[in-house]
Amino acid sequence: MKRVLIISYYWPPVGGAGVQRWLKHARYLPDFGWKPIIYTPENPDLSITDESLLQDVSQDQEIWRTPIREPYDLYRKLVGKREVAVNHGLMDTTGKGGFFSRLGMWVRANAFIPDARMFWIRPSARYLIGRLKKEPVDAIISTGPPHSMHRIALQVHRATGIPWIADFRDPWTNNDVYHRLPLGKRAERIHLRMEKEVLRTATGVVTVSWQWAEDMKQISGREVEVITNGYDEADFSGAVSLPKDVFELHHVGSLYADRNPVVLWKLLGERYRSSEPWKKHLRIHLTGKTDQSVLAAIREAGLQDVLQYDDYLPHSEVIEAMRQAPVLLLLLNDAPDIMGRIPGKLFEYLAAGRPVLGIGAAAGDSARILNESKAGKMFDLDDELGMAAWLDNSMQAWLDGSLEVQQAASGMYSRRSCAKQYAELLNQV
Repeated sequence: MKRVLIISYYWPPVGGAGVQRWLKHARYLPDFGWKPIIYTPENPDLSITDESLLQDVSQDQEIWRTPIREPYDLYRKLVGKREVAVNHGLMDTTGKGGFFSRLGMWVRANAFIPDARMFWIRPSARYLIGRLKKEPVDAIISTGPPHSMHRIALQVHRATGIPWIADFRDPWTNNDVYHRLPLGKRAERIHLRMEKEVLRTATGVVTVSWQWAEDMKQISGREVEVITNGYDEADFSGAVSLPKDVFELHHVGSLYADRNPVVLWKLLGERYRSSEPWKKHLRIHLTGKTDQSVLAAIREAGLQDVLQYDDYLPHSEVIEAMRQAPVLLLLLNDAPDIMGRIPGKLFEYLAAGRPVLGIGAAAGDSARILNESKAGKMFDLDDELGMAAWLDNSMQAWLDGSLEVQQAASGMYSRRSCAKQYAELLNQV
């Protein structure tokens, strides 16, 4: 059994989307000859916790931990809030940010480079270089964001010569969060230099979509592998009956201002006011942290009475809710990286076996997967006519009892299949 060190900020009981990819890869890599050793903070920021994810961690999983210093507690005191969504780097998405919130954003952008976990880079590199002399591994994988994980791996790789794969769950500079930061010219130069250094130095580079791989190739001049996210078949065992009296559109995951589908709320509001079936059966279900601008747009459309909002649910409950929803919403960020954005939830949507209404880029990578799997339809952000026709057809099919996906999700997107691809890449490097 070969050994691979995985450097990841996110690990249970930390919850949210960032933990899923390597939690699942670590579960299945041993089936293909690779034993994962996880390196993660001893005391990470716990803005989101999900104890249910611990059941996916095997009892013999080897985990290395060291303390991390983070500025989040100080930031929360400055903005006068006990809890602030900080997982995207001190970004207050509540829409109520004052002076200290804007100051925090500026400090995040220009002082914490590449991100607020930068203080963990040097001590982690020292710790790992020393420990690996006594407990060697055959390869290293760093997964980001936060991209400080790649900077740790870069130092360890240079000191030890151990092959290293940089795994990008999101791009570095071609990223919606990055483009919302109030970056100065100096900070932007440093980000670009660091990004290029990681991309060019790593033994291998992996990302989760084809367009992002092409974008990184343009930056680095090298080939970038694509290993998508996926779904765990074990999470979707057992049959679930659908509710019979509610036509629910369910969105899972964080919903920021740049994912706000204003056209969709407008169309639904019109139907809710003018059509008896829509008024009787429509429900909008949002699960995950949601920007105030989204909730305001729903109220403006007159849909507040049909809204169900859950700030957070354990992953197991989210899966159950997805499988019960007549329609699942896939909302992409209106950002420069939209063509390559494939939210991790898409693969679980496929496994849930429910029709998917996507809004973002009709020719992007998410649309490619929806079209290949025949699981739903992706529309451009402003395609009002296309969305309207899809909604009307779906409501009628639901009333007739025939609203189903044409084909089950492809096995190529199972977590086990993705882990196999990673093991093959590890064998190469």
